[in-house]
Amino acid sequence: DAGRGTQTLRGFTAPVGRMQFSSDSRYLAAVSNNWKVGLWEHATGKLLHLWDGPHGVWQDNVGLAISADGRQLACAAGEQAKLWDTATGRLIGEWDLPSGREDALAFHPSGALHLTRSEEDKETKQRVIRVRNLLGPDPLKAVREIPIGDWSIHLIRAAPDGNYVVATIARVREQKTGRLRSFDPAGHEPPATLLERNVLVGTAGIGLEIDPTGQVLGFQWQQGDAVRTWFLEMPARKPFDASGAQFGMPGPRFEVWLGAAPGAQTGHMLFRSRARPLVHLGLHAWGAGAGGSCFSRDGRFIAWYHKDGTIVVVDLPAIQTELTKDGLGW
Repeated sequence: DAGRGTQTLRGFTAPVGRMQFSSDSRYLAAVSNNWKVGLWEHATGKLLHLWDGPHGVWQDNVGLAISADGRQLACAAGEQAKLWDTATGRLIGEWDLPSGREDALAFHPSGALHLTRSEEDKETKQRVIRVRNLLGPDPLKAVREIPIGDWSIHLIRAAPDGNYVVATIARVREQKTGRLRSFDPAGHEPPATLLERNVLVGTAGIGLEIDPTGQVLGFQWQQGDAVRTWFLEMPARKPFDASGAQFGMPGPRFEVWLGAAPGAQTGHMLFRSRARPLVHLGLHAWGAGAGGSCFSRDGRFIAWYHKDGTIVVVDLPAIQTELTKDGLGW
C-alpha cells in the first residue's frame, strides 16, 4: 500500500505489453494489450493521459520511449508511429509506415528519434532491419538498412540512450544457429556478433531486454531440453550464465535483476548480481517477466502488472525498511 513501499496505478482494462520509467522516475508509461498508451505521474499515482496507440502484432514488441527530458513520449507498432507531448497530452507527430514487426524506439543524443524494426524487402521477400529517424527531414526514408539473408529476426531492443540496438536472429533450416547482434543505429559499421549458440527451431527470441542504464543485456535461448539465460555486460561483452533462474528483467548496472526461481509456478525473485535469490517478492500475478516489468534508472523502483491491467510499483528501499522491522530485510 502507499506509504509502505507499494503503489497501484489504475487506468488500463487489459494486461500490459510493455512499460518504461522516465529517466528521472517522474513518469511511468505503458502499452496495454488492447493498444492503449497510458502515462502516470509516479509520485501521485495519477493517470495523466490515456491515448489510442498504434496497433501491431505483439504488444510486448511494441516500440516505447520517453525523451531524456521527459517532455515527449513515442510509441510505434504495425503500420504507425505516434509522438505526444507529456505535459499537455497533445499529439505532436504521427507517421504511417510500411508494415513491420519487432519495433524498438529510442531518443538519440543527436536529437534523432530512431525507430528500428523488422520489415519485408519487396524485391527479395526476405526480412531486413531498417532504421528511420522519425524527426529527420525525410522520416519515412531508412537511414540504415541491415540485410539478414535467410536468417529470421526474433527480437529487437534499443538501448535507452539510443546509442546501440541489439537483435536476436536465427537460421533454423539446417544449422539451427542463434545469434545476438548489436549495431549503432546512426553509424555505418557492420553489426557485431555478441554471442552465437545452437538453438531449437523458433526459440531464438524467448527473451531479450536491456537494463535502464544500457549497460546490461538479458537474453534467453533454448538449447536441447534446457532453457539458458545469460546476462551480457556492455561494452565489455562478458556473458554471465544465469540459467539457474528463468529469464526476467535486468536492473541497472547489473546490481539486481528480476526473475523466477527454477520450477516456480508463481512468485518471482529479486536477485543481486551473480548471487542466489536476494528476496522472494511473491509476485503472484502476470507481468513479472520481460516486457511486463521494468526498473527505474536508479534501481529504486520496480513495476509490474496484474491481469486486470493494474500496475504495481515497488519502492525497494521502503520495502527493505518494512521487512527489516520484522527481521526479514536483506
